[in-house]
Amino acid sequence: MGNKAVHAKNKPVHERKKAIYIHVKKQSIQRKKKTIFVGKKTILMDKGSSVTDILIGAAILVFLIIPVFAAIIERYIILTKIQIIKDSVDLTNSSVYNALSAEGLGKNIVSFDSEKVRDVFVGILSQNMNLDENLSPRENSIADGKVFVKSLEVYTDDVPNTCPNGERIVRPTIHSCITVPIRPSLYTSKILELAGKSYFEFDIHVDSEIPINN
Repeated sequence: MGNKAVHAKNKPVHERKKAIYIHVKKQSIQRKKKTIFVGKKTILMDKGSSVTDILIGAAILVFLIIPVFAAIIERYIILTKIQIIKDSVDLTNSSVYNALSAEGLGKNIVSFDSEKVRDVFVGILSQNMNLDENLSPRENSIADGKVFVKSLEVYTDDVPNTCPNGERIVRPTIHSCITVPIRPSLYTSKILELAGKSYFEFDIHVDSEIPINN
Protein backbone atom coordinates (compact mmCIF):
# COMPACT_ATOMS: atom_id res chain seq x y z
CA MET A 1 0.00 0.00 0.00
CA GLY A 2 2.80 2.38 0.98
CA ASN A 3 4.75 1.43 -2.15
CA LYS A 4 1.72 2.35 -4.33
CA ALA A 5 1.49 5.74 -2.64
CA VAL A 6 5.22 6.38 -3.13
CA HIS A 7 4.99 5.20 -6.73
CA ALA A 8 2.03 7.56 -7.34
CA LYS A 9 3.99 10.47 -5.90
CA ASN A 10 6.95 9.66 -8.17
CA LYS A 11 4.69 9.94 -11.26
CA PRO A 12 4.87 13.13 -13.26
CA VAL A 13 2.34 15.82 -12.37
CA HIS A 14 0.40 15.55 -15.66
CA GLU A 15 -0.11 11.79 -15.19
CA ARG A 16 -1.38 12.28 -11.66
CA LYS A 17 -3.86 14.91 -12.91
CA LYS A 18 -4.98 12.54 -15.65
CA ALA A 19 -5.54 9.74 -13.13
CA ILE A 20 -7.56 12.06 -10.87
CA TYR A 21 -9.66 13.19 -13.88
CA ILE A 22 -10.42 9.61 -14.87
CA HIS A 23 -11.42 8.72 -11.32
CA VAL A 24 -13.72 11.75 -11.02
CA LYS A 25 -15.27 10.95 -14.41
CA LYS A 26 -15.98 7.36 -13.37
CA GLN A 27 -17.70 8.57 -10.20
CA SER A 28 -19.76 11.04 -12.26
CA ILE A 29 -20.85 8.28 -14.65
CA GLN A 30 -21.83 6.04 -11.75
CA ARG A 31 -23.92 8.84 -10.21
CA LYS A 32 -25.65 9.44 -13.57
CA LYS A 33 -26.46 5.75 -13.90
CA LYS A 34 -27.86 5.74 -10.41
CA THR A 35 -29.95 8.85 -11.17
CA ILE A 36 -31.29 7.26 -14.39
CA PHE A 37 -32.24 4.09 -12.50
CA VAL A 38 -34.03 6.07 -9.81
CA GLY A 39 -35.79 8.08 -12.51
CA LYS A 40 -37.02 4.93 -14.24
CA LYS A 41 -38.25 3.57 -10.95
CA THR A 42 -40.13 6.83 -10.30
CA ILE A 43 -41.71 6.70 -13.77
CA LEU A 44 -42.82 3.10 -13.18
CA MET A 45 -44.33 4.09 -9.82
CA ASP A 46 -46.16 7.00 -11.46
CA LYS A 47 -47.54 4.68 -14.15
CA GLY A 48 -48.72 2.20 -11.51
CA SER A 49 -50.39 4.99 -9.54
CA SER A 50 -52.21 6.19 -12.68
CA VAL A 51 -53.54 2.69 -13.42
CA THR A 52 -54.77 2.36 -9.82
CA ASP A 53 -56.55 5.72 -10.05
CA ILE A 54 -58.26 4.64 -13.28
CA LEU A 55 -59.40 1.35 -11.73
CA ILE A 56 -60.75 3.12 -8.64
CA GLY A 57 -62.57 5.66 -10.81
CA ALA A 58 -64.09 2.89 -12.95
CA ALA A 59 -65.23 0.99 -9.83
CA ILE A 60 -66.91 4.12 -8.41
CA LEU A 61 -68.63 4.72 -11.76
CA VAL A 62 -69.89 1.13 -12.13
CA PHE A 63 -70.84 0.34 -8.53
CA LEU A 64 -71.96 3.75 -7.23
CA ILE A 65 -72.76 6.46 -9.77
CA ILE A 66 -74.51 4.33 -12.44
CA PRO A 67 -76.70 2.40 -9.92
CA VAL A 68 -77.75 5.64 -8.19
CA PHE A 69 -78.58 7.27 -11.52
CA ALA A 70 -80.45 4.13 -12.64
CA ALA A 71 -82.43 4.09 -9.38
CA ILE A 72 -83.53 7.70 -9.92
CA ILE A 73 -84.64 6.95 -13.50
CA GLU A 74 -86.36 3.73 -12.36
CA ARG A 75 -88.28 5.58 -9.65
CA TYR A 76 -89.42 8.22 -12.13
CA ILE A 77 -90.64 5.55 -14.58
CA ILE A 78 -92.57 3.65 -11.88
CA LEU A 79 -94.16 6.83 -10.46
CA THR A 80 -95.23 7.83 -13.99
CA LYS A 81 -96.84 4.40 -14.52
CA ILE A 82 -98.63 4.62 -11.15
CA GLN A 83 -100.06 8.03 -12.07
CA ILE A 84 -101.29 6.71 -15.42
CA ILE A 85 -102.96 3.78 -13.64
CA LYS A 86 -104.59 6.12 -11.09
CA ASP A 87 -106.01 8.21 -13.93
CA SER A 88 -107.39 5.05 -15.55
CA VAL A 89 -109.02 3.93 -12.29
CA ASP A 90 -110.50 7.37 -11.69
CA LEU A 91 -111.99 7.33 -15.19
CA THR A 92 -113.32 3.81 -14.53
CA ASN A 93 -114.99 4.93 -11.28
CA SER A 94 -116.75 7.78 -13.07
CA SER A 95 -117.90 5.43 -15.83
CA VAL A 96 -119.26 2.97 -13.27
CA TYR A 97 -121.36 5.78 -11.79
CA ASN A 98 -122.83 6.54 -15.20
CA ALA A 99 -123.75 2.85 -15.64
CA LEU A 100 -125.45 2.43 -12.25
CA SER A 101 -129.22 2.43 -12.11
CA ALA A 102 -131.26 4.87 -10.07
CA GLU A 103 -132.28 2.05 -7.72
CA GLY A 104 -128.64 1.11 -7.06
CA LEU A 105 -127.67 4.70 -6.35
CA GLY A 106 -130.53 5.01 -3.88
CA LYS A 107 -128.89 2.48 -1.57
CA ASN A 108 -126.63 3.43 1.27
CA ILE A 109 -123.57 1.41 0.11
CA VAL A 110 -123.33 -0.72 -3.02
CA SER A 111 -120.43 -3.00 -2.11
CA PHE A 112 -118.16 -5.44 -3.91
CA ASP A 113 -120.85 -8.11 -3.56
CA SER A 114 -122.96 -6.34 -6.17
CA GLU A 115 -122.32 -8.34 -9.34
CA LYS A 116 -123.53 -5.56 -11.58
CA VAL A 117 -121.20 -2.96 -10.10
CA ARG A 118 -118.27 -5.34 -10.25
CA ASP A 119 -118.96 -6.48 -13.81
CA VAL A 120 -119.25 -2.89 -15.03
CA PHE A 121 -116.08 -1.90 -13.18
CA VAL A 122 -114.04 -4.86 -14.51
CA GLY A 123 -115.29 -4.33 -18.08
CA ILE A 124 -114.39 -0.64 -18.16
CA LEU A 125 -111.09 -1.15 -16.31
CA SER A 126 -110.10 -3.83 -18.84
CA GLN A 127 -110.62 -1.37 -21.68
CA ASN A 128 -108.80 1.47 -19.96
CA MET A 129 -105.75 -0.64 -19.00
CA ASN A 130 -105.72 -3.01 -22.00
CA LEU A 131 -106.57 -6.15 -20.00
CA ASP A 132 -108.52 -9.27 -20.92
CA GLU A 133 -111.74 -10.39 -19.22
CA ASN A 134 -109.69 -12.03 -16.43
CA LEU A 135 -107.76 -8.78 -15.82
CA SER A 136 -104.56 -10.28 -17.24
CA PRO A 137 -102.47 -7.91 -19.36
CA ARG A 138 -102.68 -7.87 -23.13
CA GLU A 139 -99.81 -6.72 -25.34
CA ASN A 140 -98.68 -3.13 -24.56
CA SER A 141 -100.64 -3.08 -21.29
CA ILE A 142 -99.22 -0.87 -18.56
CA ALA A 143 -99.70 -3.76 -16.12
CA ASP A 144 -97.02 -6.49 -16.09
CA GLY A 145 -99.19 -9.17 -14.47
CA LYS A 146 -102.74 -10.00 -13.49
CA VAL A 147 -104.63 -7.16 -11.82
CA PHE A 148 -106.74 -7.86 -8.71
CA VAL A 149 -109.70 -5.84 -7.42
CA LYS A 150 -109.26 -5.58 -3.66
CA SER A 151 -112.28 -3.43 -2.83
CA LEU A 152 -115.09 -1.62 -4.66
CA GLU A 153 -117.82 0.36 -2.92
CA VAL A 154 -120.26 3.12 -3.75
CA TYR A 155 -121.12 5.67 -1.05
CA THR A 156 -124.20 7.83 -1.64
CA ASP A 157 -126.36 8.91 1.31
CA ASP A 158 -124.38 7.63 4.29
CA VAL A 159 -121.67 10.28 4.34
CA PRO A 160 -119.39 11.23 6.00
CA ASN A 161 -117.91 7.75 6.15
CA THR A 162 -114.57 5.94 5.95
CA CYS A 163 -113.44 3.78 3.04
CA PRO A 164 -111.69 0.39 3.53
CA ASN A 165 -108.30 2.11 3.10
CA GLY A 166 -109.02 4.48 5.99
CA GLU A 167 -109.67 7.62 3.92
CA ARG A 168 -112.44 9.96 5.05
CA ILE A 169 -115.44 10.13 2.70
CA VAL A 170 -117.42 13.40 3.00
CA ARG A 171 -119.31 13.41 -0.33
CA PRO A 172 -120.97 10.74 -2.50
CA THR A 173 -118.04 8.69 -3.77
CA ILE A 174 -117.08 5.54 -5.61
CA HIS A 175 -114.17 3.84 -3.84
CA SER A 176 -111.92 1.33 -5.57
CA CYS A 177 -108.59 -0.27 -4.79
CA ILE A 178 -106.71 -2.57 -7.19
CA THR A 179 -103.37 -4.37 -7.06
CA VAL A 180 -101.21 -3.87 -10.15
CA PRO A 181 -97.91 -5.68 -10.85
CA ILE A 182 -95.21 -3.43 -12.35
CA ARG A 183 -91.89 -4.85 -13.54
CA PRO A 184 -88.80 -2.64 -13.23
CA SER A 185 -86.52 -2.45 -16.26
CA LEU A 186 -83.06 -1.46 -14.93
CA TYR A 187 -80.87 -2.51 -11.98
CA THR A 188 -83.86 -3.10 -9.71
CA SER A 189 -85.02 -6.00 -11.90
CA LYS A 190 -81.77 -7.85 -11.13
CA ILE A 191 -82.29 -7.33 -7.41
CA LEU A 192 -85.85 -8.68 -7.68
CA GLU A 193 -84.59 -11.76 -9.56
CA LEU A 194 -82.21 -12.50 -6.69
CA ALA A 195 -85.22 -12.31 -4.34
CA GLY A 196 -87.17 -14.70 -6.56
CA LYS A 197 -89.60 -12.05 -7.86
CA SER A 198 -90.17 -10.51 -11.27
CA TYR A 199 -92.21 -7.39 -10.40
CA PHE A 200 -93.46 -5.07 -7.67
CA GLU A 201 -97.13 -5.12 -6.65
CA PHE A 202 -98.67 -1.70 -6.03
CA ASP A 203 -102.06 -1.03 -4.42
CA ILE A 204 -103.76 1.72 -6.41
CA HIS A 205 -106.44 3.37 -4.30
CA VAL A 206 -108.76 5.96 -5.82
CA ASP A 207 -111.86 7.62 -4.31
CA SER A 208 -113.84 9.44 -7.03
CA GLU A 209 -116.61 11.84 -6.07
CA ILE A 210 -119.89 11.41 -7.95
CA PRO A 211 -122.41 14.16 -8.70
CA ILE A 212 -125.45 13.08 -6.67
CA ASN A 213 -127.82 15.68 -5.29
CA ASN A 214 -128.76 14.79 -1.72
